[in-house]
Amino acid sequence: MNMDVGEALKTLGLAGDSTLNDLNYSFRKLAKQYHPDSNPRREEWAHQKMIRLNLAYEVALEYIASCKEKSSSAPEGGMSAHESLRRSFLVEFNRAMNQVLDGVYMFYQYGLENPHMRRSGVRRLRYRDSIKALKNGIVRLEGLENSSLVPGDLVVFINFSRAFLQNMLLDRYFTPSSDGVENIAYRHYREGSELLDSAIKQVFFGDLLSYPARGSIGQSIEISNREFMNVLTRYYSTGWVAETVMKVYLLDLLGKVIDVFRRMRY
Repeated sequence: MNMDVGEALKTLGLAGDSTLNDLNYSFRKLAKQYHPDSNPRREEWAHQKMIRLNLAYEVALEYIASCKEKSSSAPEGGMSAHESLRRSFLVEFNRAMNQVLDGVYMFYQYGLENPHMRRSGVRRLRYRDSIKALKNGIVRLEGLENSSLVPGDLVVFINFSRAFLQNMLLDRYFTPSSDGVENIAYRHYREGSELLDSAIKQVFFGDLLSYPARGSIGQSIEISNREFMNVLTRYYSTGWVAETVMKVYLLDLLGKVIDVFRRMRY
């Protein structure tokens, strides 16, 4: 099946000046709409729609990456060798990040941040699928690590992906205790975790996931950090310190990812 750029952009609802972020958002929104899981009575139709959508994504990805790197000073509108390398890097980087984000999206889509939800049925399978997608995405990102094009920035994404994977594997859940201090520490940990999750959802998925409004990304990050610091400074003798340290590390990396996205004009 062949598809030209115009048809690919139309399929995805994109304009010629769309960014990689626009592409990823539109693709994930349409994938949610057409996925066989959302169309149990029209599985073959959904399958064909997803084939077409994936093809449109690949065509549009090459086009947008080319536009992003094309220099206005290149002879006759062509692309220099360096720009061509950067385009190839952006294409591979975007594919790898999308695989990481597929795992993150599935994790949140099925409410798997709650350990209780991972134990049986479809959610147990989706939990495994989300971990597998994230691990595969990390491997692809690590394959780009030797590139000299954006060396420092790439490490930020790799570290964020690894930290999120560790976050996914946290399986401790709260059991009310007679120790009031433990209960208070958990409440701070839970509030910080929910705000961190809210910020991640807003940064990567916009309105594709339903979640309670918790303020802006900046507000969520600030209050989340405050809640975690309460655990580490006021309740450091409780059993929630190890999990909190991992959350603080992920929160710090999220801030760095946001800064890199701005610099990359992603």
